[in-house]
Amino acid sequence: MPEKRFSPPPAILQRVIGFKALKYKDGGLSIWGVPMFFNISYVEIIMQKYCLDKYGKEFENIIYSLAFFQGYNAIKSLTEKYGIANSLQDKKRLLEYNTGQMDLIGRGHFEWTRIDFNNGLFEARGTSPFAIEYRKMFGIQKDPIDLFLRGIAAGAISYLMKKPVLCIEDHCMACGKPSCHFIIKTLNKWDKKDPLYKKYNLSLIKEISEKRL
Repeated sequence: MPEKRFSPPPAILQRVIGFKALKYKDGGLSIWGVPMFFNISYVEIIMQKYCLDKYGKEFENIIYSLAFFQGYNAIKSLTEKYGIANSLQDKKRLLEYNTGQMDLIGRGHFEWTRIDFNNGLFEARGTSPFAIEYRKMFGIQKDPIDLFLRGIAAGAISYLMKKPVLCIEDHCMACGKPSCHFIIKTLNKWDKKDPLYKKYNLSLIKEISEKRL
């Protein structure tokens, strides 16, 4: 039998271990001071499928709103704890750090392929375990299903831009694509005739953003 060779844990887990970021107290877990709890992915997947079938766009907007709130406040909390990101380089580092948190909580591995604060244009690509399991359970989907990731990205960038943005997913692993791809733009940068733009409730998205800004 071949000798098993040492394989170190992923870098994100090494940071958690090194900084003793994972805490347990009174039956609860926290990571870097943020209360967390583990959930079985199937529960969230089944809930989303059922609610999308029953409530359609109304449910999609609710999930987007909740995730926007989380993404917005995550960046806000980081800047309050570690300092305001004024320079474009600091803002870029903050976005990349926040994306790395997705690895830690099992939401997937994503990388920013475009970060353009000057023009309000952003793109990210990666793997979504949620989309992979969704496809396994319910087959190839017609429309992208990573509602939560869209909202988180929009919230984070809205905070840094101080402007309303819209995040859409134009490629999704639940639709049979090899990766998930997200486009985030400030509302004034979207082509008003773009079908991707027109399918969303822009008045609601604008309202969600402006309540926070």
